[in-house]
Amino acid sequence: MQIARNITLFLLLALLVGCSGNSPNSGGSKEVVISSLLKEAGLGANITTIRLVVSGEGFEATTHELDIIDGVATITIDVPIGEARTFEMTAFNNTDVALYRGSSIADVFAGSTTEVDIKMEPLVPMIRVSPMFSQTSGETERTISIFVHNIDSLFGASFRLEYDTALVEAVTVTAGNIFTGEEALFFTQTRPGYVAVAYTIQGNQSAQGVSNDGTIAVITLAPKAVGTSFLRIPAATLSLIDWQGNLLPREGILFIEEGEIRIDAP
Repeated sequence: MQIARNITLFLLLALLVGCSGNSPNSGGSKEVVISSLLKEAGLGANITTIRLVVSGEGFEATTHELDIIDGVATITIDVPIGEARTFEMTAFNNTDVALYRGSSIADVFAGSTTEVDIKMEPLVPMIRVSPMFSQTSGETERTISIFVHNIDSLFGASFRLEYDTALVEAVTVTAGNIFTGEEALFFTQTRPGYVAVAYTIQGNQSAQGVSNDGTIAVITLAPKAVGTSFLRIPAATLSLIDWQGNLLPREGILFIEEGEIRIDAP
């Protein structure tokens, strides 16, 4: 069994490994192993349940829950052999809120390995540090982005990103792409222990704003010492507003997905 490690934004790679046998490529089933390291998949420790639904022509959909042990989600299941099997995953937090979902279609044949790439997209209003987990060593800098998802009519955003100044420092902070095409103002200020960011569209005389997912800011961090620094966005410092200054989201909860960076010895 092999754990996939080529992770991009919101990408959960599950590698399905067929057991050896003489089954034909149609009819019967194939035992497969699904495994993913949650940190590398961009899912945090708040994810306590991952539900997998397998469906396809010729059989009833089956629902399974992956075992999560020490940050690794795994399951072994039988999948009917055939073309166009759909694998849908949903990730829930410890209050049973579905935070992420994604699906992919793949053929499952005997005697071959099937790779299933599932992009796990946020389902709820969310601001998140991406990548959620990163590491560096020596003097190698790392860049993170602050993403916003599922917010309707966003006009302005402000927050602090806090970190351990004994371990890292912010060297550049630039505007993200959330307000591309709009006349906007971007402000940032670096203080001991945090970076403050404010980004807003100019003008407030008519209803306006954007409803696209995107980045608010891109921040480059430079290592200073060995250790692990959390990258926090305290709720008290976070404000997302519409054109009238009303807080967003209008309904539901804004979820904050924070991150961390590990600095290893050179």
